[in-house]
Amino acid sequence: MLKEWFQTTELYARVYPIPQLQLVATMPYSFNILEYNQKTISEKALDDLSVLAFYQVANTIPDDSLTVRHRLFAGAGIKVPTGKYKGDEVADFPMSDHLFSGTGSYDLLLAVSYIGKYNRLGWNADASVKINGKNSEDYRYGNTLNVNPGVFYEIDFGNVKLFPHSGVVFEGGKKDELNGISQYGTGGYSMFGAVGIDAYYGAFSVSTDCRMPFYHNLSENTPEDGVSYYLSLNVHF
Repeated sequence: MLKEWFQTTELYARVYPIPQLQLVATMPYSFNILEYNQKTISEKALDDLSVLAFYQVANTIPDDSLTVRHRLFAGAGIKVPTGKYKGDEVADFPMSDHLFSGTGSYDLLLAVSYIGKYNRLGWNADASVKINGKNSEDYRYGNTLNVNPGVFYEIDFGNVKLFPHSGVVFEGGKKDELNGISQYGTGGYSMFGAVGIDAYYGAFSVSTDCRMPFYHNLSENTPEDGVSYYLSLNVHF
Protein backbone atom coordinates (compact mmCIF):
# COMPACT_ATOMS: atom_id res chain seq x y z
CA MET A 1 0.00 0.00 0.00
CA LEU A 2 1.29 3.43 -0.95
CA LYS A 3 1.03 6.36 1.46
CA GLU A 4 2.13 9.95 0.88
CA TRP A 5 2.67 13.01 3.08
CA PHE A 6 3.41 16.45 1.65
CA GLN A 7 4.38 19.54 3.64
CA THR A 8 5.31 22.84 2.01
CA THR A 9 6.53 26.20 3.32
CA GLU A 10 6.47 29.05 0.81
CA LEU A 11 8.22 32.40 0.62
CA TYR A 12 5.79 34.60 -1.27
CA ALA A 13 6.25 38.14 -2.61
CA ARG A 14 3.89 40.47 -4.46
CA VAL A 15 4.84 43.89 -5.85
CA TYR A 16 2.91 46.54 -7.81
CA PRO A 17 5.11 48.36 -10.39
CA ILE A 18 1.95 50.25 -11.43
CA PRO A 19 -1.52 50.08 -9.83
CA GLN A 20 -2.92 47.77 -12.54
CA LEU A 21 0.01 45.32 -12.56
CA GLN A 22 1.01 42.72 -9.96
CA LEU A 23 4.24 40.71 -10.04
CA VAL A 24 4.11 37.56 -7.92
CA ALA A 25 7.02 35.25 -7.03
CA THR A 26 6.80 32.02 -5.02
CA MET A 27 9.69 29.91 -3.71
CA PRO A 28 8.48 26.80 -1.84
CA TYR A 29 10.42 24.50 0.46
CA SER A 30 9.05 20.96 0.50
CA PHE A 31 9.23 18.05 2.93
CA ASN A 32 7.70 14.95 1.31
CA ILE A 33 7.42 11.33 2.48
CA LEU A 34 6.51 8.14 0.58
CA GLU A 35 5.80 4.83 2.29
CA TYR A 36 5.53 1.64 0.21
CA ASN A 37 5.88 -2.06 1.12
CA GLN A 38 7.20 -1.19 4.60
CA LYS A 39 9.88 1.06 3.12
CA THR A 40 9.94 4.81 3.69
CA ILE A 41 11.81 7.48 1.78
CA SER A 42 11.73 11.24 2.34
CA GLU A 43 13.04 14.35 0.65
CA LYS A 44 13.28 17.96 1.80
CA ALA A 45 14.61 20.70 -0.45
CA LEU A 46 13.83 23.98 -2.17
CA ASP A 47 11.12 23.66 -4.79
CA ASP A 48 10.79 25.18 -8.25
CA LEU A 49 10.54 28.98 -8.45
CA SER A 50 7.32 30.40 -9.94
CA VAL A 51 6.97 33.95 -11.28
CA LEU A 52 3.71 35.44 -12.60
CA ALA A 53 2.45 38.81 -13.79
CA PHE A 54 -1.21 39.73 -13.21
CA TYR A 55 -2.94 42.59 -15.02
CA GLN A 56 -6.13 44.17 -13.72
CA VAL A 57 -8.56 43.72 -16.60
CA ALA A 58 -11.57 45.30 -14.88
CA ASN A 59 -12.27 47.26 -11.70
CA THR A 60 -15.69 48.81 -11.18
CA ILE A 61 -15.74 51.59 -8.58
CA PRO A 62 -19.03 51.61 -6.60
CA ASP A 63 -21.01 54.84 -6.33
CA ASP A 64 -22.27 53.91 -2.85
CA SER A 65 -22.36 50.99 -0.40
CA LEU A 66 -25.30 49.40 -2.24
CA THR A 67 -23.42 49.00 -5.51
CA VAL A 68 -21.68 45.75 -6.43
CA ARG A 69 -17.96 46.04 -7.10
CA HIS A 70 -16.14 43.71 -9.49
CA ARG A 71 -12.41 43.17 -10.00
CA LEU A 72 -10.87 40.84 -12.57
CA PHE A 73 -7.20 39.92 -13.00
CA ALA A 74 -5.56 37.80 -15.70
CA GLY A 75 -2.03 36.50 -15.43
CA ALA A 76 0.70 34.42 -17.01
CA GLY A 77 4.10 33.25 -15.88
CA ILE A 78 6.69 30.52 -15.77
CA LYS A 79 7.90 27.87 -13.36
CA VAL A 80 11.69 27.47 -13.39
CA PRO A 81 13.33 24.11 -12.49
CA THR A 82 15.30 25.25 -9.43
CA GLY A 83 14.25 22.27 -7.28
CA LYS A 84 15.74 18.79 -7.02
CA TYR A 85 14.50 16.13 -9.46
CA LYS A 86 14.40 12.39 -8.73
CA GLY A 87 17.45 10.14 -9.01
CA ASP A 88 17.94 6.43 -9.71
CA GLU A 89 17.96 5.55 -6.00
CA VAL A 90 14.14 5.57 -5.86
CA ALA A 91 13.41 3.98 -9.23
CA ASP A 92 11.51 1.06 -7.62
CA PHE A 93 9.10 3.32 -5.73
CA PRO A 94 5.74 4.02 -7.45
CA MET A 95 4.90 7.72 -7.76
CA SER A 96 8.48 8.58 -6.76
CA ASP A 97 8.56 11.35 -9.38
CA HIS A 98 6.15 13.24 -7.10
CA LEU A 99 8.36 12.80 -4.03
CA PHE A 100 10.88 15.41 -5.12
CA SER A 101 10.37 19.13 -4.92
CA GLY A 102 11.49 19.81 -8.50
CA THR A 103 10.14 18.60 -11.83
CA GLY A 104 13.21 19.36 -13.95
CA SER A 105 11.10 21.20 -16.53
CA TYR A 106 10.11 24.72 -17.52
CA ASP A 107 6.33 25.09 -17.26
CA LEU A 108 3.84 27.71 -18.46
CA LEU A 109 1.46 29.17 -15.85
CA LEU A 110 -1.89 30.80 -16.68
CA ALA A 111 -4.35 32.21 -14.14
CA VAL A 112 -7.46 34.35 -13.70
CA SER A 113 -8.82 35.82 -10.47
CA TYR A 114 -12.22 37.43 -9.90
CA ILE A 115 -13.57 39.22 -6.80
CA GLY A 116 -17.06 40.61 -6.32
CA LYS A 117 -18.33 42.52 -3.28
CA TYR A 118 -21.70 43.87 -2.19
CA ASN A 119 -21.52 45.84 1.04
CA ARG A 120 -19.81 43.33 3.41
CA LEU A 121 -20.61 40.20 1.43
CA GLY A 122 -18.08 39.03 -1.13
CA TRP A 123 -17.50 36.21 -3.56
CA ASN A 124 -14.48 35.15 -5.54
CA ALA A 125 -13.27 32.60 -8.05
CA ASP A 126 -9.71 31.68 -8.98
CA ALA A 127 -8.59 29.38 -11.78
CA SER A 128 -5.09 28.33 -12.80
CA VAL A 129 -3.61 26.08 -15.47
CA LYS A 130 -0.09 24.66 -15.54
CA ILE A 131 1.16 23.44 -18.92
CA ASN A 132 4.19 21.30 -18.22
CA GLY A 133 7.26 20.94 -20.35
CA LYS A 134 9.45 17.87 -20.74
CA ASN A 135 12.54 17.45 -18.56
CA SER A 136 15.97 16.04 -19.43
CA GLU A 137 14.78 12.49 -18.62
CA ASP A 138 11.99 12.83 -21.23
CA TYR A 139 9.45 12.83 -18.39
CA ARG A 140 6.48 15.20 -18.63
CA TYR A 141 4.20 15.77 -15.65
CA GLY A 142 0.50 15.95 -16.50
CA ASN A 143 -0.98 19.39 -17.11
CA THR A 144 -3.04 20.57 -14.15
CA LEU A 145 -6.17 22.66 -13.59
CA ASN A 146 -7.18 24.21 -10.25
CA VAL A 147 -10.48 26.05 -9.72
CA ASN A 148 -11.71 27.47 -6.38
CA PRO A 149 -14.90 29.52 -6.10
CA GLY A 150 -15.91 30.82 -2.67
CA VAL A 151 -17.76 33.38 -0.56
CA PHE A 152 -16.58 35.60 2.31
CA TYR A 153 -17.93 38.18 4.75
CA GLU A 154 -16.24 41.26 6.23
CA ILE A 155 -16.42 41.76 10.01
CA ASP A 156 -14.84 44.79 11.72
CA PHE A 157 -13.52 44.75 15.30
CA GLY A 158 -11.95 48.16 15.77
CA ASN A 159 -8.65 48.10 13.86
CA VAL A 160 -9.00 44.39 13.07
CA LYS A 161 -10.81 43.13 9.99
CA LEU A 162 -11.94 39.50 9.84
CA PHE A 163 -12.96 37.66 6.69
CA PRO A 164 -14.48 34.21 7.35
CA HIS A 165 -14.75 32.31 4.08
CA SER A 166 -15.87 29.01 2.58
CA GLY A 167 -15.77 27.46 -0.85
CA VAL A 168 -15.10 24.49 -3.08
CA VAL A 169 -11.75 23.47 -4.57
CA PHE A 170 -11.28 21.40 -7.73
CA GLU A 171 -7.84 19.95 -8.47
CA GLY A 172 -7.31 17.91 -11.63
CA GLY A 173 -4.43 16.65 -13.70
CA LYS A 174 -3.72 14.60 -16.79
CA LYS A 175 -1.52 11.52 -16.71
CA ASP A 176 2.24 11.94 -16.64
CA GLU A 177 4.20 10.77 -19.67
CA LEU A 178 7.61 9.13 -20.07
CA ASN A 179 8.90 9.03 -23.64
CA GLY A 180 5.35 9.90 -24.72
CA ILE A 181 3.82 6.92 -22.86
CA SER A 182 1.17 7.55 -20.18
CA GLN A 183 2.32 6.51 -16.71
CA TYR A 184 0.40 4.17 -14.41
CA GLY A 185 -0.87 5.68 -11.17
CA THR A 186 -0.95 9.30 -12.34
CA GLY A 187 -3.73 11.71 -13.26
CA GLY A 188 -7.29 12.17 -12.00
CA TYR A 189 -9.07 14.81 -9.98
CA SER A 190 -10.33 15.59 -6.48
CA MET A 191 -12.85 18.00 -4.99
CA PHE A 192 -12.64 19.61 -1.56
CA GLY A 193 -14.79 21.72 0.72
CA ALA A 194 -12.85 24.63 2.20
CA VAL A 195 -13.39 26.82 5.27
CA GLY A 196 -11.13 29.37 6.92
CA ILE A 197 -10.69 32.90 8.19
CA ASP A 198 -8.37 35.79 7.32
CA ALA A 199 -7.44 38.52 9.81
CA TYR A 200 -5.94 41.95 8.97
CA TYR A 201 -4.36 44.40 11.40
CA GLY A 202 -2.41 47.34 10.01
CA ALA A 203 0.42 46.05 7.83
CA PHE A 204 -0.01 42.44 9.00
CA SER A 205 -2.41 39.65 8.10
CA VAL A 206 -2.94 35.98 8.89
CA SER A 207 -4.80 33.57 6.61
CA THR A 208 -6.04 30.09 7.47
CA ASP A 209 -7.74 27.42 5.40
CA CYS A 210 -8.87 23.83 5.95
CA ARG A 211 -9.68 21.65 2.94
CA MET A 212 -11.67 18.42 3.33
CA PRO A 213 -11.98 16.04 0.35
CA PHE A 214 -15.47 14.88 -0.58
CA TYR A 215 -14.96 13.35 -4.03
CA HIS A 216 -12.12 11.54 -5.81
CA ASN A 217 -11.67 10.20 -9.31
CA LEU A 218 -8.02 9.19 -9.18
CA SER A 219 -5.83 6.95 -11.28
CA GLU A 220 -4.74 3.42 -10.38
CA ASN A 221 -2.91 2.97 -7.06
CA THR A 222 -3.08 6.71 -6.28
CA PRO A 223 -3.66 7.41 -2.56
CA GLU A 224 -6.76 9.46 -1.80
CA ASP A 225 -6.24 12.96 -0.45
CA GLY A 226 -6.68 13.60 3.25
CA VAL A 227 -7.53 16.81 5.07
CA SER A 228 -5.12 19.68 4.28
CA TYR A 229 -4.34 22.71 6.45
CA TYR A 230 -2.94 26.05 5.28
CA LEU A 231 -1.49 28.93 7.29
CA SER A 232 -0.16 32.17 5.80
CA LEU A 233 1.62 35.03 7.62
CA ASN A 234 1.86 38.24 5.60
CA VAL A 235 3.51 41.66 5.86
CA HIS A 236 2.14 44.41 3.59
CA PHE A 237 4.46 47.25 2.56
